[in-house]
Amino acid sequence: MDDRRPHKWLHRRTFAYTLICLCVISMCFLSYAYRRYVTAVGWHILHGSTVEVAHRQLRLPLLWWADKDSEHYDTTLLFRARPSRATLAPEITVSPALSGSMSSSDQEELKSMQALVTGINRRASRGEAASLITIKTPTSTFYCRNQPIAVAGIVLSSQLFCNAAGIKYSFVYDGDLNDEKEAELILSTLR
Repeated sequence: MDDRRPHKWLHRRTFAYTLICLCVISMCFLSYAYRRYVTAVGWHILHGSTVEVAHRQLRLPLLWWADKDSEHYDTTLLFRARPSRATLAPEITVSPALSGSMSSSDQEELKSMQALVTGINRRASRGEAASLITIKTPTSTFYCRNQPIAVAGIVLSSQLFCNAAGIKYSFVYDGDLNDEKEAELILSTLR
């Protein structure tokens, strides 16, 4: 009877080590697969819920975070958390506007964006139909060209190209069509 006790003890110990190893492997897999969520929460712990872009404040929801683009001058990238191999991760790029593209009044900006959308829609036979979206902020109004990116008639993603009078920066959203409204809400918080 004494011979069986060490065997049971060894069996329990092996089971415990196996269980611990499985838990560690599972945690490594989950932390890799959901690393963007961890990054977003960590960013909010360090920086709060606002980020300075274009010399103004922008409020970011919990699953979004900001990062400076090291490859481009004065460019900020805003990311949304997604599982690693899921759909296209939404991104907002805030970069200096091209010289000469900034309008001094809302009317000029509206006319400029309307002309851009009209020009794109003249080529609509290629499936590049665009629309104009207006986003009101507490301090200004964004005029955005909304253009779905489609291949063979299937919409894969969406792009919003936004400018506002008096703001020397362009705001470009690239991402899933389902997250476009969330990007519009983020842009509406610009102060």
